[in-house]
Amino acid sequence: MPRRFFPLGDPFVRDGRITPRWEGLLRDLIAVPSWVRGAERSSLQAALSPVTLVPSEPRSETLYRLSYYVRVVQAATVSSSLQVTITWTDGGVTQTYTGALLTGNTTTTLEQQTELLIQVDPDTPVEVSTSYASVGADPMEYDVEVAHEPVVRQRQTDV
Repeated sequence: MPRRFFPLGDPFVRDGRITPRWEGLLRDLIAVPSWVRGAERSSLQAALSPVTLVPSEPRSETLYRLSYYVRVVQAATVSSSLQVTITWTDGGVTQTYTGALLTGNTTTTLEQQTELLIQVDPDTPVEVSTSYASVGADPMEYDVEVAHEPVVRQRQTDV
């Protein structure tokens, strides 16, 4: 992405249209690089079965940076719990990251994790799932968003 400086002194609109310098800056601000991928689920009322984020590159180990955000959007009538799990394979061994068990049961209950680095074997997926429990007439609902990006591609394996 080209580096753009804030166009001080430039008019924002000219002849009823956004000026090219402002338009370029705004496009850069809202652009999400194509290599950032994610999974998003909203208003879930059950456990999330494992969802594959993206398989690793076919012939190279890859170091990924993962981030996730999970939040209760509707509290259960009595109580609830929620937990995020991420699984991947490194060195032929299944690895698991388990987030904090969320038991707050309020709409301010949330967890976010950034900068989770994982090394992934070639041709193996990275999966995210949740465990869920809810008690009461009104079930707990939650949103979860997971993003990941490759940081480093390591050694190539033979074909």
